[in-house]
Amino acid sequence: MQNVKRIEIIVDSPEVPSLLKELTHIGVSGYTVFHNITGSGDRGERRNDEPGGGSGNSCILLAIAPEKSDAVIAAIRPILRRRGGVCLMSDAQWVVH
Repeated sequence: MQNVKRIEIIVDSPEVPSLLKELTHIGVSGYTVFHNITGSGDRGERRNDEPGGGSGNSCILLAIAPEKSDAVIAAIRPILRRRGGVCLMSDAQWVVH
């Protein structure tokens, strides 16, 4: 198994392209995007079927080398400050086959 940092970023769906651009710019090439994320937080309940065309949320999942985690956080923090969102980072192990 390989030690990695698992990073989950939840943002408004329209922010995903700019966030992925930042990640690519710093050399992160692997990620998974989950669209149509629903939930509840400090801004209330978020659903994708809101009247008025609410954009909903997406989640970007990363498994990166621990030494890249500071660069990832530095790259996404301005987007989170500007537009809101959630970023969680934890230690994980990648099961290598």
